[in-house]
Amino acid sequence: MSDSPENHPLYDAILKMVLWGEGRAVVFDRLRVNGVEGAEAEAIYLTAHRERVATFRQEFRKRMGLGLMMMVGGALLFSVLWFGLQFIPRVVIGACAISVGLGLWRFTNGLVGFLTAETRQGSVADDF
Repeated sequence: MSDSPENHPLYDAILKMVLWGEGRAVVFDRLRVNGVEGAEAEAIYLTAHRERVATFRQEFRKRMGLGLMMMVGGALLFSVLWFGLQFIPRVVIGACAISVGLGLWRFTNGLVGFLTAETRQGSVADDF
């Protein structure tokens, strides 16, 4: 067995399969056909699966950050105008509300995706 699953000659092919959403059985069949079985096959699959989950979480973390920035931006604009100018035009109130609402939606979407990254089905490319 190699010192690290990432150094195995089949790792890149297995990683591609896992990222494209191939099932565990299909991946293990591919490994078995190529003479890799047991603990070594399990280690390669688990390493590829961890990388898949990390990819999902990284993308959903970006969505959460963008949503948070939108919410803070809308609330900050509202606060600056309210406390600085003592009035806010209706158009700006609407823009602030839309920014906060879309930011909340994007943050929630990112949070749910981040928390459910391990259970996601299908290709990584389908979600992004």
